[in-house]
Amino acid sequence: MKDLNQFPLVRVLLFLIPGILLGEFHGGFNFPAVVIISLSVVSLIVWFWILKMQTSVRYHFVAGLLIAISILSLGYLITSCGKPKALSTTYRESVVVSTVKEATVRKGVKLKIIGESVDDAGTELRNLMIVVRDTNEVISLLPGDRFILQGRISPLQFPVNPGGFDYNTFLRRKGISGIVYCNHSDIEIAESSRKHRIRRLATISRQKLLLRLNDYAPTQELYAIAAALLIGYDDDLSGESRDDFSRAGAMHILCVSGLHVGIIFLILNIVLKQILRKKSLRWIRYILLLSGLWSYAFITGLSPSVMRATVMLTFVVTGNELERYTSVYNSIAASALLLLFINPMLLFSIGFQLSYAAVIAIIALQKPIAALITPKNKILLKSWEILAVSIAAQAGTFALAAYYFHSFPTLFLITNLVVIPLASLILYSGIIYLAVSSIPVVNSFVGTAFYFLIDVLRRFTGAVAVVPHSAIQNINLSAVQAVFIAITIISATYLIYKGIYKKLIFITLPVAALILSFFIKQAFFSTQSRVVVYSDYRELVVEMFSGSDAIPLYVSDSTKDRSFTVDDAHRKYGIRKVVTEKVIPGYCGAGSGGSTLQFFLLGGIRIAVCEGAIFCNNINDFPETDILILRGIFETEALDIICRKAKQMIVTTNNYDYDKVQKCNLNKGMKHICTATDGACVISACYFPSGRILTSIKTGR
Repeated sequence: MKDLNQFPLVRVLLFLIPGILLGEFHGGFNFPAVVIISLSVVSLIVWFWILKMQTSVRYHFVAGLLIAISILSLGYLITSCGKPKALSTTYRESVVVSTVKEATVRKGVKLKIIGESVDDAGTELRNLMIVVRDTNEVISLLPGDRFILQGRISPLQFPVNPGGFDYNTFLRRKGISGIVYCNHSDIEIAESSRKHRIRRLATISRQKLLLRLNDYAPTQELYAIAAALLIGYDDDLSGESRDDFSRAGAMHILCVSGLHVGIIFLILNIVLKQILRKKSLRWIRYILLLSGLWSYAFITGLSPSVMRATVMLTFVVTGNELERYTSVYNSIAASALLLLFINPMLLFSIGFQLSYAAVIAIIALQKPIAALITPKNKILLKSWEILAVSIAAQAGTFALAAYYFHSFPTLFLITNLVVIPLASLILYSGIIYLAVSSIPVVNSFVGTAFYFLIDVLRRFTGAVAVVPHSAIQNINLSAVQAVFIAITIISATYLIYKGIYKKLIFITLPVAALILSFFIKQAFFSTQSRVVVYSDYRELVVEMFSGSDAIPLYVSDSTKDRSFTVDDAHRKYGIRKVVTEKVIPGYCGAGSGGSTLQFFLLGGIRIAVCEGAIFCNNINDFPETDILILRGIFETEALDIICRKAKQMIVTTNNYDYDKVQKCNLNKGMKHICTATDGACVISACYFPSGRILTSIKTGR
C-alpha cells in the first residue's frame, strides 16, 4: 500500500470501480448508499475539524477508511441511479416524437437511430433505438433533428445464449431503454431541435471530410478503409476487411483511438516546439496543442474512442505542463475518474477497458522490454522499439481480448512492425490530402499517393490473414481465468521493478491458480451432463451435452445451419464434436403429422419436448414430467392437459407460446421460463462418486 501513496488518484479509482460494479449488479439500494455517504462525510468533518486528528497514531487509518467508504458508496449511487427505466415486456404500437442524439448508423438496408423520444401517452423514452427497415433511400438525419414516426415499441429482448454476446445488456449499458421498428414511409421529418448542437456540427464536419475522401478513392473498399482509419467512420467497412485486419492483429488501426490521437499529438508537438521555442511561450504551445487534439476529436464526430483518448492525453499533457512532479499514472487515473463520473457504464465498455489496459501496459512495460536488446544500428533500434510497444500492448490486452473475442493473432509482431509506421504515413498523407483537397492538380497527386498507401496496407493485412494459423481461434477463457492472467501480468511487471528473487511469491500464486483453474475446468467438462434450450426466435433448438460431446435432441428445421446459435455454447462448455448416435438415458420419442413428443432423463429429472399439432385424442397416456419444453401447440385444451403434467417448470421459446401457457390452469408454484426474454435455459446435472446427483437450472449466458 506504501507504493500507492504516491498515486492518490489511482487509490480513488480503485475504490470507485468496486462501487460501480456493486451498483450495476446489485443496484436499487440508493437510500442506504446516501445515508452511508452522509455519515462518512460527517465523520470526516468531525475527524479533521473538531478532533483535529488529536488521536492515537494507531487510529489514523480511520480517515482513509471513511474516504474509501464514501468513494465506494458514491460509485454505487451514480451507477444505480443512472440506469434507464426498463420498458414493459409487452409490444405496443405507438406514435413517437424523437430527437436524434447521435449520428445515424447504416448496416445494409437498415438504419439505426438513437433518439430522445416521447410516445403518444406522454411517456419519456430515454435513448430509444429506432430501426428503420428497407431504407434503400437516403435518409439524412443529424443530431438535433426531430421526426415523428409510428411503429412498434419493443423491450430489449434479443436472443441470449451460453457464451454468446448479450446484446440486451450492451444496449442497456449504453442507456438504451427500448427499440422501435418502423419502415421508411412511417417517418415524418419535423422542425429541428436546438439540442446537441456541438455533436451536430461535429457530424456535419465529418460528413464533409468523408465526401472529400470519396473524391479520389479508386474503389469503395479502399474508401471504407480510409474513412475508418482516418476519421473513424466504419459503416461502409466490409466484413471481409474486418476479418482480414482482425486475423492479422491490426484491427486497432481501423479503430480511431489512442494510436491515432497519439500520432496527431506527436505531429502537433514537433511542429509547435519548432515554431514556439521560447519558454515564455510554453502556455501558448500548450493551448494550441490541446486545441489541435480536440479539433481532431471534433472532425471525427466526437466518437467515444477518440474522446476517451483525447481526455487521457489532455490530463497527461496538463500534468507535464504544470512543471511539477506529476505521475503519469495519476494523470491517467484522473482521466478515467472524469469519464466514469460522467458515465459509469463506460467501465463495462470493451473499448474503455482495452484502451486503458494498453496505455498502462505500454507505460509500464515498454522501457523494460526495449532495454532487453540495444541494437547499434538505428533502423534495427527503431524497429525493436516498435516491437517493444507492440509486445507491451499485447501483454496488457491479451486477457481481455482472449476473453471477449476468443482469438489471438499469432503474427501480431510482424504485422505491427509494418502497419504502425505505415499507419503513421497514412495519417500524415491523409491530413495533407484533406488540407489540399480543394486545390486542383495538387489534390489529385496527394490523393493518389494517399490511396496507394491504403492499398499497400490492405494487401499486406490480407496476405498475413491467409497465412495458416495466423490467429488462434475459439479460445475458451472464463472471467476468473482472465482475472488470473491479468494478475499474473501485473505481478510480473511488479517483479521487473522490485526484483525477482525477493518477490517471487507475487507471481507464483497467480500462475499456480491459473494452472489449477484450467485443470478444474477440464475435469468439469469431461464429466458434465446438461441440456440446453437455446434462445432462438424462429426454431426450437435443444441439445444435450455429455462430456465433450453435443447430442442434438431436437431442431424444428434440421435443414438449416444452426452454428450461429450453438457455436458459442459449444466453446463455453468445451464441446469438441457433435454426435447423433449416442444412448440418452430414458429416451423415447415419436413424431407424426407435424407433431413431436420426446421424453428423456437428466440426473433423475424427467424432461419432455412437445411441438406442433398435438391434440387431446393422442395425449391420453402423456406421463408426468418435471420439466416441459413447449412450442407451437395450438389446441388450447391439449395445451392445458400437457401443462398440468409438468411438476417443476415449463419452458417456452417465444412470447406467443408464453402468453398461451400463462392462461392455462398451471400447478401451484410452477416456474415458467421464456427463452425469448430470459435467455437460453441450461439444465445441469453433477454426478458425485457417492452416487449423489446435484441438479441446477439457469438462464442467460
